[in-house]
Amino acid sequence: MLRKAIYLRTIMNEDYPKRLFLEIAYDGTNYFGWQRQPEFASVQEAIEQVLSRLYDQNIQVVGCGRTDTGVHAKQYFLHFDAPKHRENLAFILQKMFPSDIGILNIHEVEPEAHARYDATERTYWYFLDENYDVFRRNQAWWYPLSDLNTDLIYKACELFTQYNNYIALCRFNPELSNHLSHVSQAEWCYFKPEKRVIFKVKSNRYLRNQIRRMVGCLVDIGREKISLEELESALRDGTELKYKPTAPPQGLFLWNIKYPYV
Repeated sequence: MLRKAIYLRTIMNEDYPKRLFLEIAYDGTNYFGWQRQPEFASVQEAIEQVLSRLYDQNIQVVGCGRTDTGVHAKQYFLHFDAPKHRENLAFILQKMFPSDIGILNIHEVEPEAHARYDATERTYWYFLDENYDVFRRNQAWWYPLSDLNTDLIYKACELFTQYNNYIALCRFNPELSNHLSHVSQAEWCYFKPEKRVIFKVKSNRYLRNQIRRMVGCLVDIGREKISLEELESALRDGTELKYKPTAPPQGLFLWNIKYPYV
């Protein structure tokens, strides 16, 4: 079993390289997602550029998962192998990183630890606002929430936790061997006085566009464009839905990642 992570400052006399987990947060507004792309700015590229300058050699990182263009992360983990010790690493990285990427913590882990494959649970929050707020235009979907039938939405959320085949609510990927996602939480939290919704979803893994399509589906359930029976049939049998809207990316946040050793 991997031992519990300790802070970098306690290992300055040990041999290198060391595998480090960086725990970060980022505003995804200015990025075309997490994953490095040849022609577009990504969070991964921004981090690798900083680490490579800091260590005077090419540093590649592995993230806990992909986020789409415009999607944010309140908590995100990545790992890399540090070739040598650097004093005040968190402070230095924060000074070098773009202002929309923040360092939350640094953990030393065993050499076999993996930011993506070792994660046991991932939680996302999706924000919807009925009132337009110019300061939240990149952090929420502006939508007339009071027009939605929330009782139907609550019942639809219950269906999400009863089935685990999400082929009907993801972008098709022929390389996947299965389309399973064990959703343990799907909660539509409607704050009526604030006219705001937070959709909270927790699972062991997600398929491409799954959460945004879940949100889009719930909105169409609330508009009564999709029935509960149609949704249940699609989840149970893996059949197509009549409508498969994808909610916009800016309301989505990767909120929390769980590991057995961090």
